[in-house]
Amino acid sequence: MVTDGLDSVNASAFLSVKGTQPPVILINPPTQVLFKEFQTAVLPCKASGEPQPTYTWKKDKRDFNVAGSDDFISTVPNEGTLVFKRPRKKDAGMYQCFANNSYGVAMSGIVELRLAFLMPYTNQEPETITVLPGASLVLPCNKPISYPEANVTWVLKHKDGSFKAFDFTERILMDHQANLIFTNVLEEDSYRDAAYVCVVTNKFNRETTRGKPFYLKAIPMPPENHQPHLINVAPNKGLFLKGDTVKLQCIFGGHPTPEIRWFRNTKERRIQIEQNTKYRFSSSKHQLNILDAGFEDEGIYECHARVTSFSQAMQRVMTVKIESKPEWTTKPRSIVTSVGSSVTFICNGTSKPPISKHMWYINGKRINEYPNKNKFIVQETNLTVINLTYQDSMTIQCNISNIHGYIFANAFLYVFEFGLTDTGVYHCYASNKYGMVSAMRTLIVRRKTKIEPSAFDRRVKEGRAVMLPCAATTDPMEVDNLQVIWLKEGKSIDMDEGRIIQNTQDNSLTINSVIIGKDGGRYTCVATNGLDWAKMSTFLYVMATPAAITTIVAIVMYYPQLQGIDETTTKVFFTLDEAIT
Repeated sequence: MVTDGLDSVNASAFLSVKGTQPPVILINPPTQVLFKEFQTAVLPCKASGEPQPTYTWKKDKRDFNVAGSDDFISTVPNEGTLVFKRPRKKDAGMYQCFANNSYGVAMSGIVELRLAFLMPYTNQEPETITVLPGASLVLPCNKPISYPEANVTWVLKHKDGSFKAFDFTERILMDHQANLIFTNVLEEDSYRDAAYVCVVTNKFNRETTRGKPFYLKAIPMPPENHQPHLINVAPNKGLFLKGDTVKLQCIFGGHPTPEIRWFRNTKERRIQIEQNTKYRFSSSKHQLNILDAGFEDEGIYECHARVTSFSQAMQRVMTVKIESKPEWTTKPRSIVTSVGSSVTFICNGTSKPPISKHMWYINGKRINEYPNKNKFIVQETNLTVINLTYQDSMTIQCNISNIHGYIFANAFLYVFEFGLTDTGVYHCYASNKYGMVSAMRTLIVRRKTKIEPSAFDRRVKEGRAVMLPCAATTDPMEVDNLQVIWLKEGKSIDMDEGRIIQNTQDNSLTINSVIIGKDGGRYTCVATNGLDWAKMSTFLYVMATPAAITTIVAIVMYYPQLQGIDETTTKVFFTLDEAIT
């Protein structure tokens, strides 16, 4: 039986009858939780499991004693959720939740608890800038360090202390570094009693700081015309993640205000970009936004700027590359199975660049740290657990990653001795205040497929015949599905020459005229009915026949004096009566 590790209704409905289930994390903390000093922060963690799991935490890979920390840190009853009532800077770190019961240990993903902050501006003395009308101008923001990234805007600050926001236009806009850019300055941009000020806001902290006031003084004269010229392009080569919004920016100075168009280069031709559900322009068209970027959006983009008073246009080229974090293709699923069986968990994903690492964990520990390593066969994306016993109920975790991040999932393995009496129809019910739903599943239990043990390794003389038995049995309802195959050294056996025959009555394997150097080795009988399987191996030794004796040497020791014979008058003859074979 396979269940979804996150489907607490189905899993608990089946296992509540048995009262046992290794823990599985149901509510994972996010990868990051921000906090402001002395304002409550919560790291959620909740798991299913029978008996009900107990919870522990680690901070920066060390055991974290919640009870022994201070009175301002606690956990939610019957959950692992960690609550910081008055967090301080020292509480920042990397946390991980563990849920434990007598059948296994589940662990959450790692969550970073991080302090949010905004560095204030210092020594922001006013500055007056004189400029000729028609010329371009950049007012630097020099935004301070902030976490998370702060929001930036520009306002007019009057000498009476009041502020006035203004909208960005084709002529006045802000670049990716938050600098205020005039593609051309006009006399109307000057104010006697107002300065341009960069305002930086950390929304999480609800904190704001203001930069240097710039008083702009435009000389009173008609604006001069200027050819288009580049002020800023970002990025020249950009790497973005799948699903992000790609922001390409080209800012040109010039008077009159440059007109900007965007193009995409394909292998066949250059296509002008129009605004649609995929592409969005800023009001001045200086920024192109590519929404929900996919791999198909990779390529070369161009921005062109033209001023009506000049025939010459300017252009810039930007290269967009799209990569991705790992995404699931096959997530490990929880499995309930019987003693003696073997199961396989699959953990696979896709990413760009490709997945660089698969990591398997058993009960919260790396699989290479698990004491009984012989239970596991690891083939990167697959984990097989063999010859299961009652003691092999466990929680299994999988982590796959590339340079852009990781994804993490957990599932449980519950080993149960099914009996024929467990066959039947099972119902599960789920309800809340809005109603109730139900589902029905049928459980069919079959007897195991078995092979009766037949003795030991076999020895046979070269040229003779040998029979290798395979007495396989299965559930009476699955007899028609029973198949038996023979393998030699794990590979299929060629029976086309007719010398090797599998008996269809008892599934034994007969090898006629055994050949030395060819037929010896390990033979394995595998029996399966499509539901389970059994196998048995035996080793065949082929013995060579002794070669005929071709040389006979006899050494005869004769002492006639011991018999009272006069050796000087006696002749002795030796004859070979029969050949020795």
